[in-house]
Amino acid sequence: MINREKAKTLLEKVISLGTADEMSVRLGGGEEGLTRFANNQITQNLAFSDRALIVEAAFGKKVGVASTNMLDEKSLKEVVERAEIFAQASEVNPEYMPPLEPQEYEKIEAHFPATANFGPEKRAEKIKEVVEPCAGQGLITSGTFASGEAFSAIATSRGLFAYHKQTSADFSITVRTADGSGASRASQTDVRRIEDLDTKALAEKARERALASRNPIELPPGDYAVVLEPEAVAELLFFLFTSFDARSADEGRSFMSDRKCGGNKLGQKIVGENIDIRSQPGHPFILGRPFFSDGLGAREIAWIEKGVAKNLSYSRYWAKEKNKRPTGRPVSLVMQGGKHTTKELIKSIPRGILVTRFWYIRFVDPNEILLTGLTRDGTFLIENGEIKSPIKNFRFNESPVRLLQNVEGITAAEKVGSSVVPAVKAHNFTFTSISSAV
Repeated sequence: MINREKAKTLLEKVISLGTADEMSVRLGGGEEGLTRFANNQITQNLAFSDRALIVEAAFGKKVGVASTNMLDEKSLKEVVERAEIFAQASEVNPEYMPPLEPQEYEKIEAHFPATANFGPEKRAEKIKEVVEPCAGQGLITSGTFASGEAFSAIATSRGLFAYHKQTSADFSITVRTADGSGASRASQTDVRRIEDLDTKALAEKARERALASRNPIELPPGDYAVVLEPEAVAELLFFLFTSFDARSADEGRSFMSDRKCGGNKLGQKIVGENIDIRSQPGHPFILGRPFFSDGLGAREIAWIEKGVAKNLSYSRYWAKEKNKRPTGRPVSLVMQGGKHTTKELIKSIPRGILVTRFWYIRFVDPNEILLTGLTRDGTFLIENGEIKSPIKNFRFNESPVRLLQNVEGITAAEKVGSSVVPAVKAHNFTFTSISSAV
């Protein structure tokens, strides 16, 4: 992997080869190992190594971009020449923003040698530990285990240079019963420290849910009280924050547009007072990247506080137009947790549904963030505060805004990919039809 010093030398050299008015050069890459297993045995081991150089050249407001994964001197000259030829042939971009000057970044240590060096033999040992108990019960497992390291760097003709490296490990396991009537999946991604990846706990959750989901009953569609586990909540939050783009809101093209008074909904209460969500790239569960692809610093930003919209996502161009500070995208999301446990949330529901996760989520009405999708990997009827029976999967039609307006209970937050979110209890979640797929 290319270290900080070599990346800086290479990027400065690329900039020196250019004749454009402005240049921005990005370099990224890394190494990753991947182990696949199916039918209770390892089926494949792969190793990847890659790097990519992207050159953006500008003559005035005419911009061209070219890329290569060859880093010899001839290839560097060629990629710069291509970017400049493309720029000269391009139309003027009135919204072009020049490259950034040097920035201050949060220091985030996200590279851990134990993760980077976690090779195929160690991955195989971990897989064996979780597959053998399942196979002993006649269950069928499949999944993946990946580990590796990556880096990203950027330099501009205005003197900016930034470099970040990180490690990551991802594990996913699906467990099915032999007759196919029960199945569940559990996973964790973007884990920086390999010791934080609890493969046994993930496999046990998938095993328990697979056995518990056999022979599901059919419930009528309708509005139900729900307990959504953290993965289900995270999937809906992703769609919520697609509507936090300031330009779309200001131009009347999103949920965050104020169609009554004009402008946007900043300062308005949009969800329940018990909801706080922010970007926090340095959170110990996330350890995200300290800068975006253009070199803009990623920082802690409150998006929703006590249900009130506090910030929108401003690109550099739209921030200039509106005299705002640019924010970058809503990433590294952290939703504030509560004091309840999942068991306590379930116990408080006379009749409702426990949802493990969703999939195939699509927009029905982007302006209202109305979504449709399916439950998956274990959906259960709750009666009198206890899990009564597995149920067939539902299709839902619901908005994450309405969900967060109806939240009555929140657990402690936990890591889900590159976010930190809790499980929630909410009322009146709308299920519209039944799916017989397992």
